[in-house]
Amino acid sequence: MTKLDFANIIDAVNKLLTLFRIEHIIMDTNSLAGVAEVIFGSNTLQITRNVNFPIIAVPEGSTYEQIKSILLSLNYQYDVSPERFKVLLETVKKHKVSLKIPEIEERNIELSEQKNRVEEIFKEIAFKRYAIKNIPAPIAISAFQELISIQLHAMVSEPKSFLDRFIFGSTTSKINYRSQVPLLVLQE
Repeated sequence: MTKLDFANIIDAVNKLLTLFRIEHIIMDTNSLAGVAEVIFGSNTLQITRNVNFPIIAVPEGSTYEQIKSILLSLNYQYDVSPERFKVLLETVKKHKVSLKIPEIEERNIELSEQKNRVEEIFKEIAFKRYAIKNIPAPIAISAFQELISIQLHAMVSEPKSFLDRFIFGSTTSKINYRSQVPLLVLQE
């Protein structure tokens, strides 16, 4: 189905979400500018930041593989509502895929109770945890993806924090999100 709308992209997407039964927004990560440093195109970035809906960002050049394993990156500095994981839980149950959770602690910082609630949130499914300490998240996740086969990477969006630092790098790590695996951005 094709729809034409002359509103700005955020308003147009929000309008479509209210009019139709949509499960996910699927977008590519290409930038029209073609600049190597730009990982997400401006429309994908705007929607990821401003539309409260699950988004799958598909990197340029990726090929479809049946999902057998999902990586869930969590930042335990922030409390996350269990509701945010609803789409992920439904996907894991429906497709009977494995869930892998690297527990990344970048520095010795006080963590939220989120770490203790993971067992409760994911009690209905089997998942495997991996403890990773004192390694910047982008480096840890890149290494994890190289070592363990996954077909989808899920991440919770916190406004202009962990997701931005992960995708665009940070002052401590100039590593950008360059995975060929689609990224599921979970919104509240």
